[in-house]
Amino acid sequence: QHDACGVFVPVPPQFLNYPTNTYAYESTDIEMECAVTGNPLPTVRWMKNGEEVIPSDYFQIVDGTNLQILGLVKSDEGFYQCVAENSAGSSQAMAQLLLRDPAAQMATHTQRFRGSDGWCYRSVTIATGTQHPSRLPAANQRFP
Repeated sequence: QHDACGVFVPVPPQFLNYPTNTYAYESTDIEMECAVTGNPLPTVRWMKNGEEVIPSDYFQIVDGTNLQILGLVKSDEGFYQCVAENSAGSSQAMAQLLLRDPAAQMATHTQRFRGSDGWCYRSVTIATGTQHPSRLPAANQRFP
């Protein structure tokens, strides 16, 4: 940025988008956002639990500032810090990554049917494809 006389005016980094706390499942991919502005344009680096994140096959900087983590594993949990720096200063923002219990990831599909024995059953299919039929209580034997 320049003032009215064309003189360069340095501006320290300012966040346009902060990283947010993220909950994810193992083996999934996530992207933590960190959009910044400043003059000159700030460089961005990421820290995890106080140590610099080194770009690799699993940790990638995308769009110049966002951190993408591929194939999450339990050890990826922690506090991630976006550090933006330029000649006018630096600014930091932090977010936590937590991995959810894999059992909670299993989507379910419930289906009701009448068995050949005349009883009503409810079949719950979870994401693994396993069906778990159970006989409904007497009060629920009629279909809606």
